[in-house]
Amino acid sequence: MTWCTWKRGRVKVLVPVCSPALLAEYPKDCALDALPRLHRMQNPDAWQRYADETGMVLANPAIGSRFDLHAMLIEAALSGLGVALVPRIYVEAELEQGRLVAPWPLSQSIAKKFCLVLPEPLGLSEAPLQAFVNWILTEAQTASSA
Repeated sequence: MTWCTWKRGRVKVLVPVCSPALLAEYPKDCALDALPRLHRMQNPDAWQRYADETGMVLANPAIGSRFDLHAMLIEAALSGLGVALVPRIYVEAELEQGRLVAPWPLSQSIAKKFCLVLPEPLGLSEAPLQAFVNWILTEAQTASSA
């Protein structure tokens, strides 16, 4: 008996971001390795994986402040405390507004996938829930192709 179903969702791609003010404090051709890096505690090897993927040299990728939540990591980057490696979807507005900049390559393989888990049978809530599922999958597809 199947009690749930899942739908494949969008992949969140990580991007290194920082405050434009932080970059202004360093020489124009400053390497990422010279800047303070910020970490998410639940993803301790993200910077090493990013360096491996992009071919960048990070002398000690583990050095830097650690934060529990993406929101805290983003606020630290906005405050000029360092460079945060965060899902691009979480900082799109800040990048568009110029509050954050992302002058380094995106990561393609350091990503996490979202999925939608639904109970079966859906019963009385099937029509509205199916409308929501269709909407969220369309949004995810649109965002991932942008």
